[in-house]
Amino acid sequence: ELCPPHRVYEPLDVDDTTKLISLDTPSILANLRNRYGLDKIYTYVANVLIAVNPYHEMHGLYGDATCGRYRNQPLGSLPPHPFAIADTAYRAMRFDKQSQA
Repeated sequence: ELCPPHRVYEPLDVDDTTKLISLDTPSILANLRNRYGLDKIYTYVANVLIAVNPYHEMHGLYGDATCGRYRNQPLGSLPPHPFAIADTAYRAMRFDKQSQA
């Protein structure tokens, strides 16, 4: 096992793994495991979104209210979410007048 549960690599719960003190596989996996245990299934690696399947329904994760919270917000100002990535890409497309695909 790459990240045994009995060994603690960092006591942090960070939204963006680039903020970890040690940016190695065990530290990244420990952070993902910790966040997963807190029902935080999304984590950034800079501007890339990592999603961990929660294997259960998570109420309130999507919807108009959640989408609205992420509208026009800088990436990283709110917890990681696909709506943040989508809004950032949309705003870049409108500003640059180029497809983000």
